[in-house]
Amino acid sequence: MNRKRIWLGVVFFATMLTLTFPASAYTYFHFCNSQPSRINGSRSVLKNTLSFPAGSTAEGDLVGAVSEWNTTVMSSTPASIAGTSSSPIIVHGDTVWEVGLASRADIGGNNGLASVFWGPCNLTHNAEVIEVDITVANDLFFGNPDESAWDFATGGPLSARDVMMHEWGHLLGLDHQAGYDVMISGGLKPRVGGTGSHSTPAGDDRLGAANLYGNPSSFRNLAASAQRFSGGAVTTTTFAGTQNVSPTTVVNVAFTAANHGTQNLGFSWRVHINTCASCTTGGITWRNFTGAIANNRNQVTTTYFDNAPVSQMACNTYYWTFHTVDSGGAHAETREFDNTVHHALTLFKPC
Repeated sequence: MNRKRIWLGVVFFATMLTLTFPASAYTYFHFCNSQPSRINGSRSVLKNTLSFPAGSTAEGDLVGAVSEWNTTVMSSTPASIAGTSSSPIIVHGDTVWEVGLASRADIGGNNGLASVFWGPCNLTHNAEVIEVDITVANDLFFGNPDESAWDFATGGPLSARDVMMHEWGHLLGLDHQAGYDVMISGGLKPRVGGTGSHSTPAGDDRLGAANLYGNPSSFRNLAASAQRFSGGAVTTTTFAGTQNVSPTTVVNVAFTAANHGTQNLGFSWRVHINTCASCTTGGITWRNFTGAIANNRNQVTTTYFDNAPVSQMACNTYYWTFHTVDSGGAHAETREFDNTVHHALTLFKPC
């Protein structure tokens, strides 16, 4: 087997933009006897300690990305982070599964790279995945950026957690696709908000993995995003920053609500403003919506022009903008923390 060495690097910070692509369904990496290749049994992936020191933000991103696949998508866990490696290199083709960070130049200028090796394909062997090494560029943003500054929305940083989740999808056997998902080759779109991970496998990703490894029943998850998903692509929000308002001011708000679960759900949502960037509840209601339906694998995008609730706002005060999906709490969800999102729009009422 051909062996290639990738030198690993330490974490530093930079920002980078990605591209959008039209929609399609999930696909698989490799086929044998007309069946997609998959991991048989359970595999351990070694975490490189030079790249992911214990307790570091980078380690949290890695563990969080893997957890999103293993705890909410599949009924089995074909691969998990188990064991460590302190080597400054990853050797491809040695049957040892590893994950680490490296300079962008060492992985061909990519955000991340999954090197996948398959066994033989013949009438009695279904070409199982026998090794995957994941390498992620060490110049990405580590940690969850404020959702109001996401890359597609306002030019914010590309999250390493997004890239790790994408490459783990390759480890499971999923190929690139161009829909509403984490396996799009240009970056997850749109990301969800909330207080936990901003990255999660979407409907297409879940269906693709479920066909290989089994999916839990009755998975429910509605999500809010500050990115505007429309016409098969994420577009720049119409307005970001602070806008002065008066009783006649018309304000443009654009956002996306999505269903990442396995069931069709009816739900309500709420748009509100509040006097701090972390006030995800309470505040002044701007608009309530009811009776909307988000179908599994689909999303609902709305853009509306409306007068802000200026009469209820205090003078010379800043208000941050939020929207909440399932605002009435009608559904028990797997991820309750991604129902409310913080927008890039701030309102100010001068007096």
